[in-house]
Amino acid sequence: MRFRSKLPAIFLIVGGLILTLSPWLDRLTFPSITPSDSVEGAWVVVVEETSARSPAVARVSADGSFWRDLEKRGVNWRFYDVDSPDAKSYVDPAKRVGIPAMLILDNSGKILRAVGLPATTEGIDAMVKEVVRK
Repeated sequence: MRFRSKLPAIFLIVGGLILTLSPWLDRLTFPSITPSDSVEGAWVVVVEETSARSPAVARVSADGSFWRDLEKRGVNWRFYDVDSPDAKSYVDPAKRVGIPAMLILDNSGKILRAVGLPATTEGIDAMVKEVVRK
């Protein structure tokens, strides 16, 4: 009986701790990038399930002029199937945001941003411009 009377206080304390720590938990997983923190040069890695490719993903991946222009700006890119051995280091962060996913990495391989793949190249470009200088 005594323990039951303390349950509301315990829930209040635990809830307060969760609310206090929640803003930092997100930053630990995927740090937010401000324009002053932007990097020069980067990688765009797309992780998808090729057997379930949607028309939007097909349009984005087939836009060769967009991807060539991105390379000219110093941004390399790769598309990987979620089951590819080459994608193994990207699969967990991609699954956290949902497949198909787009990861933006700096040149050292640190993940700067992980999001669901935008449906258009304009959406991809807007994300890249937030993180990459040039």
